[in-house]
Amino acid sequence: MGKILVATFNEDEDLVLDRVISVLGKDCLIESHPAAVLYFEHELEIHPQHHRVLIARKEVALSHHEYGILYFLARHPGWVFSKEQIFEEVWHLESDSCFSAVANTMSRLRKKIEPNPQFPIYIQTVPGHGYKFCPQSSNNNK
Repeated sequence: MGKILVATFNEDEDLVLDRVISVLGKDCLIESHPAAVLYFEHELEIHPQHHRVLIARKEVALSHHEYGILYFLARHPGWVFSKEQIFEEVWHLESDSCFSAVANTMSRLRKKIEPNPQFPIYIQTVPGHGYKFCPQSSNNNK
């Protein structure tokens, strides 16, 4: 009897997927499903497959790290992450001196996506702890 393996890979893990396919051989069926588009209130859309962010159907140009922070936080709405956790996830480095890198990137990101960066609606600061993504998702399968 055949077995089914369901695995999720992000873009950084493509090499792992290629290795798994080579080990399994040609007798296995591989189905690939693109990452779902994330839709949130206030007309925010994140398209992981294309690294695109839209607000009110207008594309917002984000740097690699700005996009990384937004996508990481948006995948975990309501979770609070420290600057160290965000740095390690997005920069893929140890967090020796990450405070200014995360804070500066977060400031630029908020200027690009928040209607009023002084009163953010997407990414909230949790004093003494870090940041969290706040809006409710409206429909992740639009």
